[in-house]
Amino acid sequence: MKRIILAGIMVGIANWAQATAITILPTGSVISGPYSYIYNEAVTPLASGTTIASASLVFNNIELTVNGPANIPNTLFYDLINVSYASKTISSGESTTDYFQNTAPYDGKGVSDSLGSETLKLNKTVSWTYTFSGQALADLLTDLQKGSFDIGLDPNCVYDIKGSIALDFTTTTNTGKTVVSAPDATMTASMLAFSFLGLLAFRRKLCLN
Repeated sequence: MKRIILAGIMVGIANWAQATAITILPTGSVISGPYSYIYNEAVTPLASGTTIASASLVFNNIELTVNGPANIPNTLFYDLINVSYASKTISSGESTTDYFQNTAPYDGKGVSDSLGSETLKLNKTVSWTYTFSGQALADLLTDLQKGSFDIGLDPNCVYDIKGSIALDFTTTTNTGKTVVSAPDATMTASMLAFSFLGLLAFRRKLCLN
């Protein structure tokens, strides 16, 4: 008797994804133009084999409440600072440029990443999202592996945080485990058909004998 065994096994590496949201500024906070701000946030250091699948800095319901000096645009600059500083408020004055990108010791390659800026209109509440990519995403990963990250905010004028400013990120961890998947419906049907044909052939052989 001849037996035909069909088997279909798919083997892969399992990955575990986890989403995290860290509030940098809660509802009711105020940031004012004569100052620049560093917010240091501690996190559990990322484990070996963990990487960032996606990350974004979310500005939810930000309102410009006081215009700045003449000829100074109503702009809010934001940066990722790659050296761990304690949270602090810096008397920086008003400027048309990003304080952190133009002032030591925060300027310079590898020290901070300019993420972007947003120009607002008086008494208008707006929301927007910055999505990390490229070098900024790589630097954020390095920071999270060390266990903290620093966000720099340099506002011109005065802003009310009616919602929040938060860092949202999703990590993926390679668990190192294998996953064995069962055959899909098409494969299962094919296996049943082959088995049925085999039984018919075997029965015919017995009858002929």
